[in-house]
Amino acid sequence: MSSALMLDILVSVLLVVMIGYAALLSRRLSHLRSGRSEMESAIAAFSAASQSAEASVQKLKQHAGNRKSDLQESIDSGRAMREELVFLLDRAEEQAKRLEELIRSGRVPKGPSLVVNSGRDRDEENLAVSSDAAEEPVKERSEAESALLKTLAGLR
Repeated sequence: MSSALMLDILVSVLLVVMIGYAALLSRRLSHLRSGRSEMESAIAAFSAASQSAEASVQKLKQHAGNRKSDLQESIDSGRAMREELVFLLDRAEEQAKRLEELIRSGRVPKGPSLVVNSGRDRDEENLAVSSDAAEEPVKERSEAESALLKTLAGLR
């Protein structure tokens, strides 16, 4: 056998091996390409989901901001009411102390006495002045009694 023939056989064997390897490589590349299209569709779905999540987060932030301002208004209103109630409570305590002092000292306050209606007639005032006390002048009311009357009138 001649060296040229041996060389031709060697080259043909290497070509067959190379053709087999090229076929294997071609199959792997086609699998990779088909996987790539699946991967692109998965990436597109993920992108759409993330955009939807971002929109939801923005809406949630907006809603939370609105609720925060509503809550702050309620808190401010509650604080104002609390301050007003504290003021009224302090005034009521002062009036109660003055009335208690008058009762303890045995002094009967001059001026109109208060009578509470039974509540049957809701259109009438809840507080009325008795007829015998109404004849006395208003100037003779004590300071405590005047303050108590003002407080009771404010509660109506």
